[in-house]
Amino acid sequence: CLQVGAEHFNLSAALQDCETISSEAIELLTAENCPSETCDLILAPDQMLLQIHESIGHPLELDRILGELKENGLSLTAKQLSTIHGPVGLDIGAETSEEIALSIIAEIKAVLAGKQGKQLKSSVEAIHPRSATAIEEVRLSSE
Repeated sequence: CLQVGAEHFNLSAALQDCETISSEAIELLTAENCPSETCDLILAPDQMLLQIHESIGHPLELDRILGELKENGLSLTAKQLSTIHGPVGLDIGAETSEEIALSIIAEIKAVLAGKQGKQLKSSVEAIHPRSATAIEEVRLSSE
């Protein structure tokens, strides 16, 4: 998305864009509805990352959704609210869609593994449990 000041505004280009955008809008509005059944979907990586970001990456989206539920007389219990991970993602300083998707996937993995998503260098326990047999095998092979 190009962001520039008014000094770069080109009226003829804007009018051309209006024609393109309006014809695309008409095409979308008159298109057949999407199928209602569950089906496979193939997305290009850049679209998938954007979709993840737009679907679950915005902190305000959760507030908006919870507010709409409340306005419609639906409220979640404290137990139900505790199961919602939002805004989602680990704080890794993500800015781009790709980085945000990485932070979201990292949190999902951490939650499923029952981990906190902290830096490994601060861990006092072994990262991967090792069996005594594996240690003995390494000792024998290095002798």
